[in-house]
Amino acid sequence: MMFVLRGRYYTEAILRLVGSRRQTYSSLACLNVNPRVALVDERVSITANSLQPLQRVTVQAYVEEGKAVFSSCGHFLADEEGQIDVSQHASVGGTYKGVDNMGLFWSMNPVPGVSLKPLLRQADVTIPLVFRLSVMDDHIPFADLQFPSSVVLATGELQRWYKHETVRRVEVREGSLRGTLFLPAGRRVRQRDPPVHSLNELNVAA
Repeated sequence: MMFVLRGRYYTEAILRLVGSRRQTYSSLACLNVNPRVALVDERVSITANSLQPLQRVTVQAYVEEGKAVFSSCGHFLADEEGQIDVSQHASVGGTYKGVDNMGLFWSMNPVPGVSLKPLLRQADVTIPLVFRLSVMDDHIPFADLQFPSSVVLATGELQRWYKHETVRRVEVREGSLRGTLFLPAGRRVRQRDPPVHSLNELNVAA
C-alpha cells in the first residue's frame, strides 16, 4: 500500500519515522545532568554512560529564547568502559576543544538559517533558560547538527536561572523612574534603600 503525503503531513510522517529509529538505537545509552536546575554561574556535571568502548560521540547543547536559537557541541571519545565526563574528557572538535566543564555553554553559536537574533539574552529573569542536551553517534560538524540524519543516543534537560527562587522581584515606580528591585529572602524594602536595576528591565522615562 502506498500513501502520497504532501506538505505538513509529509514532514510529520518523516519526523515520526526518524523518532522511532532514534528510540530503538538509544535504548542503552544514558545522559546524566547534575544538577538539572541551577543558577547561570553554577557549574554543571554532564556525563554519559552505557556507550560502546571508545565510541565517537557528539554532545550537543541547544536553547531557544524568543527568536534566538543557539547551539553548541563537543566531540568526544568514550573511555574503555563506555563513559564520558565532560569535566574530565577533552573535546577534540565542535564549537570548543580541550577539557572545559562549561565549554558547551560559553561556546554557543546561533543556529545557521534558524536563529533570527545574533545574541542570546534572557529578557525575563523570572523564568529559566531551558537547555536541551543530546548525545549523538559519531563526530558531527556543528553545521550538520540540525539534520534529521543524526542518530540521537540519549537526551537530557537543564534549567539555568538568573534569579534564585528565594529572591523577590519588586517593581519600582517613583515619579519618572521605572526599574526593578531584587531582594534576598527576609529583606524588606525601606525608604532609604537605593534601587538596584536589571540592565534589561531598567527604563527611565524621558
